[in-house]
Amino acid sequence: MLLNIRHNLVIGIFFIICVASIGLSNISEFEYEDIGNNDEGSSKVIESYFKAADYYLVGNNTDNFHLYSSELIHNQTGNELILTSPNGVFFSSDGDPMYYSGGSGFYDIDEGKLFLKQNVILRSKQMTINSDEFTYEDKEKTVLSKGNVFSKTTNYDQMFDLVIESDSLKYYHLLKKAQYSGEVKGKMNRFRKYEAPFYFNSDKLSLFMLEKRAEMDGNVAIQKQGLRANSRRGEVFLENYNKRLKYFALFDDVIVKEKVIPKNTPPFERRAYSERLEGFTSEGMVVLLGSPKVYQKKDVLKGNVIVLRENNETIEVDDANTNFKLR
Repeated sequence: MLLNIRHNLVIGIFFIICVASIGLSNISEFEYEDIGNNDEGSSKVIESYFKAADYYLVGNNTDNFHLYSSELIHNQTGNELILTSPNGVFFSSDGDPMYYSGGSGFYDIDEGKLFLKQNVILRSKQMTINSDEFTYEDKEKTVLSKGNVFSKTTNYDQMFDLVIESDSLKYYHLLKKAQYSGEVKGKMNRFRKYEAPFYFNSDKLSLFMLEKRAEMDGNVAIQKQGLRANSRRGEVFLENYNKRLKYFALFDDVIVKEKVIPKNTPPFERRAYSERLEGFTSEGMVVLLGSPKVYQKKDVLKGNVIVLRENNETIEVDDANTNFKLR
């Protein structure tokens, strides 16, 4: 019986030593005094250091959150994590994960805010966002990206790539809504070979991924091959299941300039003005509405609706009383 007691005692001591060794190999805790200039004197700051640490937030009634850092300092006084080469994933209530990574950052545990900088990448099922820095707020499920923002949205069902660059981007994860601001530039690229890409820029742009459309505001411009159109506001439509659907629209003080290069005749520039423009990319035409006026060579055309064909000097005019084509 004495041998059994000694045997169990040895095993217990060995187990305690192993657990302590594992803990000390990855964690070191230290404290120092933060001496201020106030009358209260000094306060102690306690920090714990972790090597190759994982941090999890899980629960039945909360969204799950995972964070990995190659080096992690837990500032227990401020209750925040200081991160080196962090990466991880957060999940929304609909189960759609977003993966993130960056060079460094910190996580405010009490506020649920994650800040990353240096080559920040954020990825979801359809969208990738690159930026210099970003802030994720877990309570509101929003991401604020700043500095050299580059996003790419790919939809294989609707067969398109949407690339947008801007100074900043605020992304609402639950609403699937993105707000771009500051020198917004974009490109809509369709997968079908007969549909040429078109380019756009504006001061601000709101992307509604569930509705499959984007709204532009301020100094709006659309460019497609030889045609360039400017206005105050505009829309881009992402759905592409029907050739009769318009792909973009412009509103308020629309100005169109197009370089037309017809066969067997010298090239010329066509100018047009209207209150509204609708672009049908697959059919290679734009429709002008709202007192449209077209200047082509020596002709000036007016009507209720005017249709311009891409790189074609033929103009279709509807003046409510007659329909005719000018070649």
